[in-house]
Amino acid sequence: MNNRKRSSFISHILAAPSGMSFNPRLNRDYWLGDEEPWSAQQEISWRFLKIVYLYFIAAIVQIGIPLYTVVAIGQVIRKGGEGLIFPPILWMILAVLMALVFLVGFVLAFFEWREIEIQTPQS
Repeated sequence: MNNRKRSSFISHILAAPSGMSFNPRLNRDYWLGDEEPWSAQQEISWRFLKIVYLYFIAAIVQIGIPLYTVVAIGQVIRKGGEGLIFPPILWMILAVLMALVFLVGFVLAFFEWREIEIQTPQS
């Protein structure tokens, strides 16, 4: 892994603790296509769904993976590897937290899409 990819990966994993969750600049790293859904100068089909995709991937990488990793490490240390690592109530709490994160991501994606649509020149 080269230094740019490593620093990018670290900045994504540490986005939540550093207050950069759902940062549009970081979200652009998740897009693999040729068109840029965040660009107001381009006419993009399905722009809203593409922006929602970016925010959902950001939710998983920037919040979900670090959250589940910290909880799993805490559970392994607490239980010493015996029994269920994630008891059912903890699964439910984590699922509700991630659902709320996805909801926030959806709302932020909507507002970003709306802002881009306002800036996009009408043809």
